[in-house]
Amino acid sequence: MTTTALTNPFLEALGQRTGIRVEFYDPTGDRYGFPTFPYHQVPEGLATRRQLRAQSLCPGGYDPVAQILWRHYGQIRVAYLYRRDLATPKRVATPAQLTAISKALRARRTCPLCHQLKAYYIPRRTGACLACEPIGLSAPADDKGFGYSRDTTEPTSATVPDGVVLIPLTGRVRQEATR
Repeated sequence: MTTTALTNPFLEALGQRTGIRVEFYDPTGDRYGFPTFPYHQVPEGLATRRQLRAQSLCPGGYDPVAQILWRHYGQIRVAYLYRRDLATPKRVATPAQLTAISKALRARRTCPLCHQLKAYYIPRRTGACLACEPIGLSAPADDKGFGYSRDTTEPTSATVPDGVVLIPLTGRVRQEATR
């Protein structure tokens, strides 16, 4: 694309008619060292990575040819523009890759303690499903209604349900069902 193809007729006419210079309009790259356009004023044939991705394309290894600059909360933001005619179709995962991803995501949903498949990902913080994780890790800060205090390893005066054995761990109480 030539420099004349990168000009914006509306912004050119605005500058000539009113004498107002648009802050981020520099199609030749003299001011910013790279052809620059304001937000929503990009010439045809250029697109950001996200716009290319929405059309199932990628830049194809080519460098950006221009940029968009705008202000956001007092900071200058930048988005690089790529030529649409040089974009290539994005890569598609092979069936083997999709199978591997499926297995990995299934492993993230399988509890290592009870070996059950859950509808959610197992929290990495506890390493167990919500049914198997220690009570002390999921209890609210005030500990009301759980029958124990975080400072002791012994249950308080609250009643313990039938079939539940409290096993003291390092400063916390873990609930484990009898089998």
